[in-house]
Amino acid sequence: HLHRFTLRFSGPMAGLEAPYRSHYLVQTLSQIRISVVLGALLYGIFGVLDALVMPEHRHMAWMIRYAFVCPCILAVAGATFVPRFHGWLQPMMSLTIAVGGLGIVLMTIIAPEPVNYYYYAGLILVLMFGYSFVYLRFLWASLSGWIIVILYNIAALLTLTPRLELISNNFFLISANIAGMLICYTIEFMGRRNFFLMHLVAQEQRKIRQANDQLEARVAERTAALEKMNRQLSLEMAERERAESERRRLEAELKQAEKLETIGR
Repeated sequence: HLHRFTLRFSGPMAGLEAPYRSHYLVQTLSQIRISVVLGALLYGIFGVLDALVMPEHRHMAWMIRYAFVCPCILAVAGATFVPRFHGWLQPMMSLTIAVGGLGIVLMTIIAPEPVNYYYYAGLILVLMFGYSFVYLRFLWASLSGWIIVILYNIAALLTLTPRLELISNNFFLISANIAGMLICYTIEFMGRRNFFLMHLVAQEQRKIRQANDQLEARVAERTAALEKMNRQLSLEMAERERAESERRRLEAELKQAEKLETIGR
């Protein structure tokens, strides 16, 4: 019972959506923190490339990297430590991935020819992070991925990128985006499937515990009934023994009386 496009639990399983998201957050929060910080680190390291391929524009590129993109990434990393932001982590990370792509798109605009024709390759790294490393769910990852593709094409048209380079770059960029979507879809699908199986196992365990509790209650009830019957039987046996003892005493007294009567005659 999964929606084929959004992968949300649907139908009779719709109630599992909120527990799944909570479970997913708990399972991935530490990895998200590490991935986001690593993403900021890598994004900053590539500032060395700016100095090598476009030294005359490196200050503008560094402003984009270190004053715009990296602070956004680190802000998301900080938000992971604030519980009230946890419900917004997915859209925040999706926006941050789009911002990372926007930063590279802006660099392609300011970069001189022919550097600007090939700077798009950094977008593929951003897509890799968005679709796999930062644990974005399929819908949010796909949204940021297609935003990056659209932003690149807008920048390519503004910079008058030659048609062959534009077609070639789009071929690789869109292929990487679609491949990332398939990977992200598969990861989330399997994660939801495993969560559903865990839910079924938990249900069976609850049923077993309930059956055990019912069995223990029945055993306790039967045991109490048997103990009550045993007490009643013990009382009845004691009463019978007293009656039998009394009967024997009366018989003995009767015989004694008959004997005395015989002697008297």
